[in-house]
Amino acid sequence: MAALEEKTSQQDTMTFIRSIQDTYQKADSFYNAVQDTSVRTRTRPINQSLGIFNSLTIFGGGFISLGVLGFLIFLWTGRGTDGGLTATPLWRWIVLGQYIVPTITLSSVLLRLANASQAAVCTSLGASILLEKNGVPLSQVAEVSVLRGINDGPLRLVWLLVTSPRRAAASQTALMMLLLVGSIAIQFSSTMLVSDLQLSRLVQNPTEQLMGIDQNDQNFDALSQFNVFASKPNIMLFGEVPSNMTAAPNSLGLSDTGIVKRIFLPMTPDSQLNLRRFDGVAFVMNSRFACMRPVLKDPVVKVTTTGSFVRFFGNGTNQDISYSLRMGGEIDHASTMKNAGIDFPDDCPGGTCLPARYNCSLPFTINTSNRFSSSMCMPGLLQAVRRLSEDWTMAKGPVASFSLVYLMTRINRTTGEWGDTGSTWRLDDDDLEPSNEWISYRTADRGNMDFTICYEQLTIDRATVSMSTNTDIVPPALAFNATSKDVQTLPLRQQLGAANDSQPRNGLFQVDSYSNVSRTLTTSFIAVQLTLNSFAFTKNLTIVTSGGKGTTTLPLHNDYTSVFTDIMGTVDCPALALQAMMTMLTSSMLADMLPKLDQQQTAATVYSVSESTPVRFTGLIAVTVVVIFNLMCVALITTLFLLRTRYSYPGNVWQAVAHLSMSDETQSLLEESGEATDGAVSKRLKNNDPCVKVDRSLTAGGFCVAVVIYHTPGGMLIVEDTPETPCIRANRGRLRQLLSTGVDIRWDKKAARIEESDDKVTVFFEDGTLASGDLLVGADGTFSAGRFQQSSLSAPTSWEKPTKRLLEAYPSLVLAGETTLSGAEMEEQLRLGHSAYIAFGPDYTLFSGINRVHDDGKSADFYWVMAQNDATVGQPDHWVMTATKGDKFERAKRNAQALKPEFRVTIEKGGVQGMKSAKMWYDASITKVPPVNRVVLIGDAAHPMTPARGEGAIFAIKDAVQLGKVIASSDRTDLISLRTALDEYQKDILEKGYESILLGRDTLPKARTGAERPKAWGHEMRPLAELKPLPIKIAE
Repeated sequence: MAALEEKTSQQDTMTFIRSIQDTYQKADSFYNAVQDTSVRTRTRPINQSLGIFNSLTIFGGGFISLGVLGFLIFLWTGRGTDGGLTATPLWRWIVLGQYIVPTITLSSVLLRLANASQAAVCTSLGASILLEKNGVPLSQVAEVSVLRGINDGPLRLVWLLVTSPRRAAASQTALMMLLLVGSIAIQFSSTMLVSDLQLSRLVQNPTEQLMGIDQNDQNFDALSQFNVFASKPNIMLFGEVPSNMTAAPNSLGLSDTGIVKRIFLPMTPDSQLNLRRFDGVAFVMNSRFACMRPVLKDPVVKVTTTGSFVRFFGNGTNQDISYSLRMGGEIDHASTMKNAGIDFPDDCPGGTCLPARYNCSLPFTINTSNRFSSSMCMPGLLQAVRRLSEDWTMAKGPVASFSLVYLMTRINRTTGEWGDTGSTWRLDDDDLEPSNEWISYRTADRGNMDFTICYEQLTIDRATVSMSTNTDIVPPALAFNATSKDVQTLPLRQQLGAANDSQPRNGLFQVDSYSNVSRTLTTSFIAVQLTLNSFAFTKNLTIVTSGGKGTTTLPLHNDYTSVFTDIMGTVDCPALALQAMMTMLTSSMLADMLPKLDQQQTAATVYSVSESTPVRFTGLIAVTVVVIFNLMCVALITTLFLLRTRYSYPGNVWQAVAHLSMSDETQSLLEESGEATDGAVSKRLKNNDPCVKVDRSLTAGGFCVAVVIYHTPGGMLIVEDTPETPCIRANRGRLRQLLSTGVDIRWDKKAARIEESDDKVTVFFEDGTLASGDLLVGADGTFSAGRFQQSSLSAPTSWEKPTKRLLEAYPSLVLAGETTLSGAEMEEQLRLGHSAYIAFGPDYTLFSGINRVHDDGKSADFYWVMAQNDATVGQPDHWVMTATKGDKFERAKRNAQALKPEFRVTIEKGGVQGMKSAKMWYDASITKVPPVNRVVLIGDAAHPMTPARGEGAIFAIKDAVQLGKVIASSDRTDLISLRTALDEYQKDILEKGYESILLGRDTLPKARTGAERPKAWGHEMRPLAELKPLPIKIAE
């Protein structure tokens, strides 16, 4: 019985309850540490063997490692196509935000942390396997044992394995060395991963920019440009709307480019670098060039002098000479277009609106006649003037009323071949030969003179476009080659579509959409600038384009000359050459005008940037191999630990230290090494260093595996501790000692009476003392005084009174005794049932079980209880009331003769001196008690039961825990609610106890007849076919 003193608080009560729970947790640890070797092959549940923290480390670390590895694979393979444009938002955020290196570093840190944690746990597991399976030298057992509880990785354990004079299993050493190698390799994961990074081009996210696309009507003067041909061309990138037209001349000598739409972005050349996409308003250059064989009326060539003030241009050199060739005549546009098979413009019948009279300068070479020099002459610019006043559009045919006219010439004659100044030569049609779009005047003494006439249509519009490219476009450069002394024009000619067919187009944006075409004053002004201002409003303007000398009214930059010359020399197409020159001119003019445009609109642009991205897979593959390798090592070590160990609990330092004191060798060594160094201990054991292993401890403080075997007439039945049927047996004295830890117990107190009032309960003891408190817990067993208080009975005057009033005697004579066994006899008893068994005689049952293992681990105390059917037990004249120990021993010995010899050992070895006082078993059919005031019952005080099912202590512990929860969750200041809760508790435990009492009365009789499979410790017994040999040897 326990009484709570008045000053004892509810917190003290809960402390007591928690101490019970803590004690049983300790008991559980003891139980697992000494579990019977007969079930050693059964693996422990992971949560018991590894523990929650180690399980989380092993499995959580594995998931983290695999998760990080999957994330790294995502980084390496998630780029997608189109420069990362199809990658996921997360991938783009990491890479474009320049977080790739920090992300790799963080991922590597997680891998290293997970691996380091797993390696530490696996070191504990490896040390446990080593101690239990292989054993270690005594000189190393302390360090290896401690490594089970705390360590910083496998290095020290590997060192011990390698340097140990007694080699462990090669597989064990190799496995730990592999774990160490993997742990070291993972430290370089960041270095390996970063080695895969290289700079590569990635497409950024769209951004919006303001761009000039128009000009205020009052401010066009700021855009005016003159003599653009004299300046170095400024090459801009552009896109081109696909067209099926070709400039190849037909059979009539017509070379027509068709309408070509080239779209220039409203961006300066520098801002176009690395551009991948543009969505907005842009400028559209619409152009069409048609060249054909001209019909020239009365062409006359005259040699004249120019004086020293006329400068001649060509091939990038300038010099003053007093020599000039001019040709005059009239162009017959009607015959020209008729011969080419094209119609006149509707608004220009007969071509009368086009300039016909010309007086153009001709090119020439000075000393060499094996090369052509060329020029172009513009008879008039009136058509360009018309563009200012008319709403003109591109014509359906090759020629429009506003077309500019170019008379293209190429000649391979020198100055000496033309004669002196004042010489005149009339070109005769008889010498005329057509060739594609050219007509050639060929004479033996004067060389060749080729002419073609070209008509230009060119407009500038504005349109909403979407253009893109899958790669970075590099603007074509016109680089001067110092070796060949010329300009390298191929990249630009490829962009302009004026190279050989074998040389594909490049440097172009792809036009994805093209809409909302419009024309403004600004675009019209730009178109006029391309003609009037560029050509200086000059009639009969002549430009020497390549290969020679000549009088020109407009200087031409050498880049234009080089492009024109190379186009004529490779594809021999003046239409493409003219279109190329006008595209270059448009690009240069727009590049100059764009910064000056004062009307802006928003456009969406996408650029590419150089960012570090995973390009190679060498580092990733290496890290993947290391991670998988480490996980395999962890899995293998964990599996071996679960299968091969039984007693070690990694991470528990106290257990690791406690195991050192569980053998004679280590115990004596610990006692003698309090001030010794490790080196001193090793030196001392140098010549006597036995192998030490952790094995089952038979001195585990009174707690042992719970296994009971019924040897019934119908066969054997067993209940043993498993995850499904957990149970533990404990020495009652040891259990009582553990439960009393931290509890103030007043011994040798007997209750005389109990008084309750509204504010307290008081217990009066026989020695005259008393104790008062808020609540009295009747925990005084079968003969409880508290049960009388609840039954409203007067206090007993003797302990017999409870028996007569409430208790029911079990109809069995109970004899009991003790003995000490060792060696083979101890092994035999453990084989029959560790830690207990029940054998059935004709009219009795014999219970035999281990009570306490001695410190040497080779002997133990056993006790036995024989319950024989006897309906007269308890009567005053029953023979046992006056029997001596000898009488009781003889009765027990005589009864046991019906059993096999091995079942008689504990009785016979105990002899008379081992006999204990005869006992009677009682139970009680208590189904209800008065409402609780301030007295409650637990255990046998509430529901006294026989030990037939082994559930008395189980019910008592469960009652105590349940009562503690009720008290802890109740409000002490609210007496009514507290009483209600306690009353519900009392009814609940009485109901459950009564059910067990009824079942206990029939357990042994039904087990004897086989009518029903009995239960023990709350678990149904299962059949056992045969006893297993005890796998340990106790006898010498």
